[in-house]
Amino acid sequence: MRENINKLYLDGESIQTKADFHKKIGDLLNAKNFIDGYGYNLDALWDILSSGAGLNCVLHWENSEISKQNLGEEHFYAIVDILKMAENVTWTEDYVPFKLCLE
Repeated sequence: MRENINKLYLDGESIQTKADFHKKIGDLLNAKNFIDGYGYNLDALWDILSSGAGLNCVLHWENSEISKQNLGEEHFYAIVDILKMAENVTWTEDYVPFKLCLE
């Protein structure tokens, strides 16, 4: 198992809209390296995570409560559900699965 864990930080205070979230998460996960263009929606988020983006990474979503208020609970929890699904994707032993920390 790899020991090099990348810590990614997403500041919830900077997320005012769905587009803000998708721009920031796409940049953090280097989405352009995993699929041809990031679609800036929930399906695209799953596509990049299930393609390997986020392996060996821990995403610290700071001020996540502020994001929840700005995005609306329904969309916020839809995002969280996808991120949690990514934690459960089985990869080879060479990789540490993606991990989400809501802060």
